[in-house]
Amino acid sequence: MTPPRLRLVGMCGLAILAGCAGPKSDIGWHGQEQYLAVYRMGTLHTTLPPDVPVHSVIAAAEMVLERRGYTVTSTDATDDRGHVVARPNDGRQISKVNITSRLVDGGTAISIRTYPGGHEHVARDMLERMLTRLGH
Repeated sequence: MTPPRLRLVGMCGLAILAGCAGPKSDIGWHGQEQYLAVYRMGTLHTTLPPDVPVHSVIAAAEMVLERRGYTVTSTDATDDRGHVVARPNDGRQISKVNITSRLVDGGTAISIRTYPGGHEHVARDMLERMLTRLGH
């Protein structure tokens, strides 16, 4: 290759690498007490204080989903972890919501995922409503 072509190949390589920076995370604050929630790869994640039990998170998730018109198809909770799976009653674009909670170091983690593809605005709205029900 001649030097100008070599330079062009190198510049194209840098442009491709710059475009492949990895998945973007969106950060936002939620609730009255301002909990940080990170949306990454189709799932919204946050951690509440350790005094919020997993059972309460799962109960709040069920109430929020039912209030939004979803039918809960599966639910399970122990003292350490729990999950709720729901589907919409109508033909909306979102075909399934999965909310999980588990104990982690320093708190109670929550993850909200909508299928297919993830819908950040829906997950953030659900989190806001859950925090309201939990008094946070």
